[in-house]
Amino acid sequence: MSDDQAGQIIAWRRRREDARAEGWEDDWRAEMVALLIGDPDDPDGADEAIQLLAEASEPTWEEESALADLLLRRHGTGRADPDDLDQAVERLRSVLARCGEEQLQQLLDLALALAIRADARPPGIADREEAIGCLERAEAICGPKEPVRAVVLHWLAVFVAERAQDHPDLDRAIGHLEEALGLDSLDGAGRAEVEGRLGDVLAYRIIHHGGDAAAVDRAIGLLEAGYDTLEESLARRNTARTIAGLYDRRAGRPCGPAPDRGVAAGWLRRALAEQPPEGAAQCHADLGLLLLRQCLPEDTPEDLTKLGFAEAAALGAKARDQGAGGTLAEAGQHLGRAAALTGDPRIRGLGALATMLSARSVKEVQEAAEALRIAVEAMPEKDRAAAAPMAALLEAEAETAALPATAEQLDARAGKLREATALLRGHPLRPAALARLGEVLTQRGELPDGADACMESCEVLTEAFRGMLRGHPLRGATALALARAVLNTRWRVPNRAELDSLVECLPAADALDPANSLAEDAELCAASGAARGMRAVYSSSRDDFEDALRLLNRAVELISPGHRHRGWLLLLAASVLTDRFSLDGDLQYLDAALDLYATIEKESLAVMDGPAFRLARGMALLLRAMHDRGKDRLERGIADLESALATVPGDYPGRDAMEVTIAAARHLAAGTVDLAILDRMIEVANETSTELIPGKEVIMKLADSLHRLARGGVPESAETVTDRMEEFPGHYAQKFSHEVHAEQLSARGDLAGAVRAGLRAQRARLTEVMVQSAVGRGLVASREAGDYALKNAKLAIRAGMPAETVEALELGRGTALHAATASGLGRLLDAAGERALAREWAERTTGGRRDAQPVIGIPDDLRHRVVLALARADENGLLAPPGVDTIAAALRDGGFDALIHLLPGTAEGPGRAVLIRGDGRVDGFELPGLDPGPRSRVDAYRLALMAILDCLRGNGTDLRRLRRRWRIALLDLCEWAWRVGMERVLEQVRRPGRIPRVVLIPWGELGLVPWHAAGLPVAGRYACQQVAITYAASARQLCSVLSRAPAVPAAAPLLVSDPTGETRLRWCRTECDEIARLHYPAAERLGRWRGRSSLTASGEATAEAVLARLPGGAAPASLLHLGCHAVSAPSAADSAILLHGEGGRLSVDRILERAAREEPGGTGPLIVLTACTGDLTENDHDESLTLASALLAAGAAGVVASRWAIDDDPRTALMMIMFHHFLGAAPGAPGEALRRTQAWMLDPLREIPDTISPGLRRLATQKNLADPTIWAAFTAQGR
Repeated sequence: MSDDQAGQIIAWRRRREDARAEGWEDDWRAEMVALLIGDPDDPDGADEAIQLLAEASEPTWEEESALADLLLRRHGTGRADPDDLDQAVERLRSVLARCGEEQLQQLLDLALALAIRADARPPGIADREEAIGCLERAEAICGPKEPVRAVVLHWLAVFVAERAQDHPDLDRAIGHLEEALGLDSLDGAGRAEVEGRLGDVLAYRIIHHGGDAAAVDRAIGLLEAGYDTLEESLARRNTARTIAGLYDRRAGRPCGPAPDRGVAAGWLRRALAEQPPEGAAQCHADLGLLLLRQCLPEDTPEDLTKLGFAEAAALGAKARDQGAGGTLAEAGQHLGRAAALTGDPRIRGLGALATMLSARSVKEVQEAAEALRIAVEAMPEKDRAAAAPMAALLEAEAETAALPATAEQLDARAGKLREATALLRGHPLRPAALARLGEVLTQRGELPDGADACMESCEVLTEAFRGMLRGHPLRGATALALARAVLNTRWRVPNRAELDSLVECLPAADALDPANSLAEDAELCAASGAARGMRAVYSSSRDDFEDALRLLNRAVELISPGHRHRGWLLLLAASVLTDRFSLDGDLQYLDAALDLYATIEKESLAVMDGPAFRLARGMALLLRAMHDRGKDRLERGIADLESALATVPGDYPGRDAMEVTIAAARHLAAGTVDLAILDRMIEVANETSTELIPGKEVIMKLADSLHRLARGGVPESAETVTDRMEEFPGHYAQKFSHEVHAEQLSARGDLAGAVRAGLRAQRARLTEVMVQSAVGRGLVASREAGDYALKNAKLAIRAGMPAETVEALELGRGTALHAATASGLGRLLDAAGERALAREWAERTTGGRRDAQPVIGIPDDLRHRVVLALARADENGLLAPPGVDTIAAALRDGGFDALIHLLPGTAEGPGRAVLIRGDGRVDGFELPGLDPGPRSRVDAYRLALMAILDCLRGNGTDLRRLRRRWRIALLDLCEWAWRVGMERVLEQVRRPGRIPRVVLIPWGELGLVPWHAAGLPVAGRYACQQVAITYAASARQLCSVLSRAPAVPAAAPLLVSDPTGETRLRWCRTECDEIARLHYPAAERLGRWRGRSSLTASGEATAEAVLARLPGGAAPASLLHLGCHAVSAPSAADSAILLHGEGGRLSVDRILERAAREEPGGTGPLIVLTACTGDLTENDHDESLTLASALLAAGAAGVVASRWAIDDDPRTALMMIMFHHFLGAAPGAPGEALRRTQAWMLDPLREIPDTISPGLRRLATQKNLADPTIWAAFTAQGR
């Protein structure tokens, strides 16, 4: 207490005599008591206060109540006198009697004191009954609106439930608690406490007297909700045990696996995690027994100690086969701990049973035998006879569980088993003995010098398996042992003959009847899948790969989720998928494999702790890292391989390959090159002795990456690599070998030969992109195609090879777009004589039947088979780009003067323009300043634009400042583009008396530049005033688009206005309304329009509705004008037009699905995207994959779209209205119409058509229409 309080107490004590003499001692006592109890941390003060109150000769009832309160408090501190509780109860009884009318608070105080005394002096029956009586009287005088009624009902329910022996009392307690929960006066904390108590009472009633499912569910819900609010650890433990008991009851039968029983085990583990020792023994016993029951069949006798020898043996074998060995071991541990804490022989016997059933070593069996012996001796006489037969089982299990660990022990054991199998020739037990021998040999094969044991184990287990009929109890385990032996041979002895023999022995994928499956079929499928997967690697057989994956998938379907071999099967399937990627290079197989590795890790399956998992996953991660921008997968792959290398046997034949792979990956991660490492990698790749070693693909990929990083450094061993790589099936090695060959020829001065070798490498790259099964994977596979194309094109320019220059450029442009939209594949397949494949392709691309997704996602290789079939037909043009003559003819047909590639400066030379003219000439010139590298004008603009996009995605705040910065960067970029490029280009394409028309293909980040806005912003002079520029992803796509006839815009137009309505696009609605009124009065209208908050008659502008208006849809339109939002994305495939509804994102990916079905030629509509960023790609610029190019691929004849985000601005509305005005004069030339519109925006003397509404005409004279942030955003592609 403070010094002031102490001083007051001393002073007040001195005044006691005065108070007594003057007759005010009662007042003095009250004041003194108040001072003494003012400090709750001062026990002496409280004791003195009690003494003063007890001395009062005629205390008031308030003083008696205060004295009782102090006595109860002192009882809780452990300093109480023995009679404190009795005095408190008597004082409170006196208070209640003196109050006259019954007082609610006094009844509650007395009830609490009686409850405390009952707890302190069990059983306390009389006190509890009196307390209940007090609370019943309190309930009677406490009205329904009294705030304290909830407390009264809660306490009354607690006391009634504690004395309950039958249904009525429990039901009464439940009723009180239900009433309390219905009162408004119950606050949050109080409500949680009452709900928890109701859960306890419901649980007690269910456990002791039964209850329906609804009652069980409610009790669980209440207890789980209140568990985290409990502060006392013992209360948390008891609640967790109660919840576990309810889940166990909900599981149904007392034995057998059930999800609810697994949840119950989880709650018991939480109970054990609490700190107080009280109740731990019972928790261990509950958990051990629950785990034991969970592992046993549903028809197991409830009294487990009465199992006989045969029953226990059958149960143990069945539990282990179902992967429950670990659970049984855990059950034995908990039961053993409970037995140690309690000494209960019955619990000790159950623990011995669990240990016996899970025992796998002599030591474990001996420990179980000793535990069982002790338990049996301590059991009552009636239990001993039933438990004794289990001792015999322990000895039998010891013989099968003990497997020696050293090579010498295994060799000795194998020798004895060989003798036994020789004696059993022709005997029914011979297959079982052979299986045992095969298991020993398999373990021996995993140790050093185990190659011979590997081969013998396959032979022995094959004979054992053939001797076992379907349904034999050891047939499944033998098949699993055989699969394990097969994997060992992959490490040790790659022998094709043995593999063929093994494959013939095991069932094929279609040999098992799904409607009549046995448990053993999972093991058979696993073994057969392992054998076929390994043979597929050796022979590069796609059929074997597909059979292997189907068999492994069937195995996973047949086993239970908790099966001990689930992880092993998933690992095997992932390895097969990785090897499948090595054959074709389709990233879908790698992605599927990595998904399986993630599943293994997520489920914490035991297989992830072994070197096989680290090796397999490490190789897959490194392969995938070769296609990533970041280094995360690369670093994780290195870590996995280093972990695996530390544990594989020293004589593992792939050890050298692993070491050189790790070294090369480290160099790649650091961006450094060691040509000695590269030389060693090529040597390892050439070694035929390691044909089946995992990682050959990784070695070639790393060698490829290091070779490019070295910029031409070619080791001497590369002289032989091209010949060796030609022997590899698939395409992954061809690209590397051709690139290395090109480097060799270039170093020798044979530029023409180097260019031709480089073109072969580019075609191999294109094939790798073409086989990808999704646009996103195609983008990943194509990331280096542009860089290599520039390198080879500049080499061709040096060599004076114009046609090859154009071919090199075209092989590196828009490869993912071409892969996703290669049109007419069905027609090409028919022409190539692949009619069956054409039918399969037609069924798939028209939304035909697809098989249900299996447990293991087996990727479809249809696309790969199509690409390879067409690659064999030289005339189909799938891989060959259009030649110069084809491009020139298309330019003439489209009315263009030239197609211009703008090439940035690189290490191979300065920037350059390559012109393909309509007359077939190819020429060009250098543009020395055309460098978009770091700290350039292009880089500054890119950073400013990306900052705005990030802000619009919620990653920034000051959008206005970012837009000012971007505007400055845009103006600087326009001036730079004129000075370093466009001014010189115009000199080459000018035509007297007319505006020239050119197609522009800017490379790399030059694709971000609005070249039509190149000029002198200060003077108001821009390129679009002097030349009509159309952009293209590639000449290939341009030729395809120009083969279509443009539809007449007014024939069947569709106008979409503000489809989402989430952010009201006022000027967009005005724009669409004016365009409809002035140009397309009969147009179909979708979305929300000016002056209307609801829809027009045509309906919602959904993604499905817009897709239906594209070529090939249900109602193709001649013009689609989409006034709506759009978003770009880091992955171009995810950029999307935002339309109405939950599935309203019309992404590039979805558009390209339609594009893949589009046949060449026909009639194409004009599509106008007034949406933001319809022609922007944030990455992968050489792919030019945007919403605009995707719509061209889907059949449009022309697309007008924007390069950056546009606000809902009246100037944009005016520009679009004028675009359609100029389009009316030239309906087949939207590019020229856009150029005229942009020139009109720039013209200070512009004429405004009288037909435009007065409000917009007035705005046209007030607003700055010449602002390039508005008009320069829009580009034209196609015609």
